[in-house]
Amino acid sequence: MSRISRAKMRRLAHVIVQALAAAPEVQVRTERGQLEWDIFTWIEQIMAFDDRLSQRIREKLRRMHRRVPEGSSEWQILFRKMYDEELQAIGKYRK
Repeated sequence: MSRISRAKMRRLAHVIVQALAAAPEVQVRTERGQLEWDIFTWIEQIMAFDDRLSQRIREKLRRMHRRVPEGSSEWQILFRKMYDEELQAIGKYRK
């Protein structure tokens, strides 16, 4: 599973703050450095959540009675299906 580096997360936070500051309909009331840090922390939390969820799905796939080779097209379909079901179960996603 590919993850983005902390440097890329910091850059993404910076780009988001720049976009918010450039939008005329948005008024930024927090210091830009603090806002970047908050967005960076939020991105980190989302990535950690995704890692935990992906690990839980992988474990479920490993425990299946019928073995499905990791990385196969069937495994990827099952992973995505189970991932979406987990998100729905915790209320983070709606189809």
